[in-house]
Amino acid sequence: MYIDFEQLKPIQKAIIQTIIQTNDSLSGDQIFLLLNQVEKKYCYASIFNNLRILKENEIIRCESPSQKKVPNRYKLTEKIKGSIGSGK
Repeated sequence: MYIDFEQLKPIQKAIIQTIIQTNDSLSGDQIFLLLNQVEKKYCYASIFNNLRILKENEIIRCESPSQKKVPNRYKLTEKIKGSIGSGK
């Protein structure tokens, strides 16, 4: 999948740069899925902290600062690599 870096929003550019800097190995589809998540306001604040979860649990996960609006954690069905972990 081709992603036009110049057409991305600043937060999306920052996420791609963070992925590159942290050496996470993601496919274009997985990066696209991650970028789509930042469209949801509850993902903005925690998306960078959750990049480390890609390696630990092999799941893209967003945590909500407001538990009133959405559940505390979302587990997406997109598999990153290997088997999907327990989500802990």
